[in-house]
Amino acid sequence: MELNSLYLHFLSAMFVFWNSVRILTYVPTILKLKRPGASANDYSLATWASWVFSNGFFALYLWEQSQRELNAMVILNCGNTLMCLATCYYIVKLRDRKQSDQITDGHLRVTPPDPNRPLCDATLAA
Repeated sequence: MELNSLYLHFLSAMFVFWNSVRILTYVPTILKLKRPGASANDYSLATWASWVFSNGFFALYLWEQSQRELNAMVILNCGNTLMCLATCYYIVKLRDRKQSDQITDGHLRVTPPDPNRPLCDATLAA
């Protein structure tokens, strides 16, 4: 096996390993979003949605580059896409639940802002 081939094999193995680990790292965030006292404001929907598109298009790119072979790299990026999509789902679900909790008897109940919270969500990372 020549050096370049060995390097590419190692690179592929590391890609598969670290992306497998990355899929597992989404689980704590999803579990936190499912907790009864969770706040959806702690998570940037724009960030997570951009990761859905980024991972999804990268999976499509890898699929096309491998002549539409469903290999480990494609599958892992599909897994990352699905985990980001699941996180987006729980953020939206939690925000809908909080919004419906504020409506009582057809009237919107306004809660005062939390003085310890910033006025806008300027989160760049989830």
